[in-house]
Amino acid sequence: MNTDEVYRALSAILAAEQVFEIRVLGARRYPTARPASAFGFFDSAEVATKKLEEFLKLIEHRCQGVYYTPNPLKPEILARRPRQIDFSDGGAAADADVLERRWLLVDLDPKRLAGISASEEEFSRARDLAEKLFNHLELFFGQPVVCRSGNGMHLMYRVEAAVDDSKLISACLKQLAAIAPTLGVEGVDVDTSTFNAARIWKLPGTMARKGGEVADQKRVHRLSEMRFKPKSMTVIPRDVLVKFAQPMLDNMADEEARKALPRANTPTGIYQKEQIVLADWLSCHGIKVSKTKPWHGGTMYLFESCPWKGHGKTAFAVQFPDGQISAGCRQASCI
Repeated sequence: MNTDEVYRALSAILAAEQVFEIRVLGARRYPTARPASAFGFFDSAEVATKKLEEFLKLIEHRCQGVYYTPNPLKPEILARRPRQIDFSDGGAAADADVLERRWLLVDLDPKRLAGISASEEEFSRARDLAEKLFNHLELFFGQPVVCRSGNGMHLMYRVEAAVDDSKLISACLKQLAAIAPTLGVEGVDVDTSTFNAARIWKLPGTMARKGGEVADQKRVHRLSEMRFKPKSMTVIPRDVLVKFAQPMLDNMADEEARKALPRANTPTGIYQKEQIVLADWLSCHGIKVSKTKPWHGGTMYLFESCPWKGHGKTAFAVQFPDGQISAGCRQASCI
């Protein structure tokens, strides 16, 4: 643990007197103990850093990773375990405990087997995608906080959204996941599960320890750290988030409507619905495809030109395995 980096990151990312949780995952009281979680609530970066350092020394740093809650928690939750970290089977923060949603959390994770650290090559790909997304979204979203998570990269965008806006944030992440493969970096996923308000996030200044270290494969445990914070954070208004995520929001609404339809009297008892085959639809409407590629079990179609504003090869559409369709363009003026 780098105490200076932990304090620097918490002080830079959290508001003054914001209540937050520190959670230690896979912690062991002694070498042969079963892994367990430990947590505590704080309203001071200085106190949290000190108490975390004491707890990690107590367990001799036997843990998988240390996390925190970037979104502010309700002040009264502090009383659940005030300004200390200890083992517990329950009581960690949930979405109902969040006071305000301030962050769109983008986790760029290189593809690899579960439970192992990323190799240097895999980590380098995550770093490349982070740089490309940073540049691609800058005109539209402004600059994010950039952190190295240990195995991948984190982009943190300040947003104006409600605690119960999980559907909107989920749609934003899915739209980013659709844009990412058009940026020329393969083997890195945008994690679309980080939409809940009480999401825990890797704490800069602490180690990421997935699996063991294998030096000849360059799979090592790395220190997480905050790499960049803009001098002035742009707060993204909710209506901008809605505009950005609209293709995915439309797809999600269509899917909800489909699920609400009554079951048909078919031999299988399952409602049958004619599904659009995107490849046929594009051909029928004269939209020329320059390239297709697999994407999350579905297919991505890269267009010869943007069907909305005529840009070059910057537009795309994706059909996912369940039939949902997303489309967009990488030109900032077209988002």
